[in-house]
Amino acid sequence: MGPDNKIYFISDRDNRMNLFVMDLGTKETKQLTHFTDFDIMFPSMGKQSIVFEQAGHIWRYDLATGQATPVPINIKKTSTAARRIGRCG
Repeated sequence: MGPDNKIYFISDRDNRMNLFVMDLGTKETKQLTHFTDFDIMFPSMGKQSIVFEQAGHIWRYDLATGQATPVPINIKKTSTAARRIGRCG
């Protein structure tokens, strides 16, 4: 996957799945993330970033800045009454 004559991929060449890029013109490969605790899984590429799961968290790798940051996910608690309504019937 990749724009600009680059292929982005995950590899476990350092014993942990991390994100890498290969420039098809120069054949140079570069490691982009350096996680040591858990593998990167399920990468998905958009126009400006790659989103992936790592250690139970969703991360976004920004292609322009080269920075990986966790995506904040907030799940709002439903009220007790709403849960009761869902179970009725």
